Amino acid sequence: HTHTHTHTHTRMPAMITIARMLYNNPYIRMYLARFDSDSDSVVLVAARHASPHSDDDTGEHSGNELITVPESNEDRQSPMTKDATTVYVWVAAAMAALGGILFGYDVGVISGALLQLKCDFDMSDNQQEWVISSMLVGAIIASFTGGFIIDFIGRRLAIIINSVIFVAGAAMLAAAPVYSVLIVGRLIVGFGVSLSAIGECIYISEISPPSKRGMLVSLNELGITMGFLLAYLINFVFVDVESGWRYMFALSAVPSAIQGLGMLKLPPSPRYLVLQNRDAEARTGLQTLRGTLDVGIELESIRSTLMTEQRTSVLMLFQSRHNMRYRMFIAVSLILLQQFTGQPNVLYYASTIFQQIGFSSDNSATRATLFLGATKVCATATALLFLDKGGRRKFLLLGAFGMMVAIGTLGIVLADVGVQKPVETLCSTSTANMTLVSINTGVNGTTQSPIAVVPEAVKYTSLIAILMFVVFYAIGFWASDMAGTE
Repeated sequence: HTHTHTHTHTRMPAMITIARMLYNNPYIRMYLARFDSDSDSVVLVAARHASPHSDDDTGEHSGNELITVPESNEDRQSPMTKDATTVYVWVAAAMAALGGILFGYDVGVISGALLQLKCDFDMSDNQQEWVISSMLVGAIIASFTGGFIIDFIGRRLAIIINSVIFVAGAAMLAAAPVYSVLIVGRLIVGFGVSLSAIGECIYISEISPPSKRGMLVSLNELGITMGFLLAYLINFVFVDVESGWRYMFALSAVPSAIQGLGMLKLPPSPRYLVLQNRDAEARTGLQTLRGTLDVGIELESIRSTLMTEQRTSVLMLFQSRHNMRYRMFIAVSLILLQQFTGQPNVLYYASTIFQQIGFSSDNSATRATLFLGATKVCATATALLFLDKGGRRKFLLLGAFGMMVAIGTLGIVLADVGVQKPVETLCSTSTANMTLVSINTGVNGTTQSPIAVVPEAVKYTSLIAILMFVVFYAIGFWASDMAGTE
């Protein structure tokens, strides 16, 4: 007992620091919410330790005694509330996870839309890049303000308003008469994409029981990949339709409207209600979500975590104490490195990339992206199923090595082909063993200049390499999000 007593007090300050840091920052809470463990209980333990004169019935009376608070709310719940996952919770999680589909759809749809946009608006390379990047500018704005928004107006209301933002952005993009309106529409959609990434994961985590939290939050992750697949499917359907890009953008309003209307019937986050001193409403909401009147212990746990937050600061992330600065460096490095791999650009420019490696027509290029989307869904689902069993670090190392091999293979097979980037692909002529890509020179109109000759073997080897690149990204760097929070 003496040994355990000493060991506990040696480790407790570090746990308090980590607990406070995690729950003071909404973005870190978003990643923490993916775990199956009850993250609230960690902060509950830290809160009890930080308040040594607590006179409740948890067993601790001074800072010098061993803390005996259970590590999981599940251990402290009555049989009625343990593992209580009602249909209400599943519906609420599914409604919020629609934002994941919107996220993936709005990121992926530009891949096929760009093939028509650059013709209809006579875009230069720089203008095409801004059509892609303007959404990221909107996302950056939301990343700085999103946490404050969802804490101020609430998770549920933020999701509802965000659905309106998505609909407004979709309408503006679909009806865009000029290039500038297109850019503004992409900015609006980008803001919505980033806000959804924050609000929905937090909402799902805060309405879910501890034992099902990881599974339910994973619905959002899976929704993102399904959104990519849906976007590529819509691209393929409308790529040969005149002004088909308008339909591609407009269709994103459908799931947005469904999500917004569905969230109107669902309860706010109990944690947010407690934060606003609306305890009676929080109790009612928890009773609805858990399907029982016995929610007192869980409600007390929520109050404890919020009390702990008030005594913390995000500046603790940058302190040398408990090696927090180094941990912060590792976490941020993992997030940045997954972007530097270039995998997001593969998703944005998928159709254009496939044209450059030999899938010359718009139809064949968008058809190839269907394989890309389906592969990404399967790889993500596999990672979700086996990540805990295989280990996050092992998945990260495997993914990074696989990406290196895949992108290296792509570079080698294309090195001697001499594929050049066409200014504009308008038509193609296929032969038995190669594809001739025709271009618009931008000066004298359409030509039939076969500037890119890609043998069939090289074309399909390149396709497989790109697919493997995406697979290993899903296996490795999806896991890095988890590893970064641990």
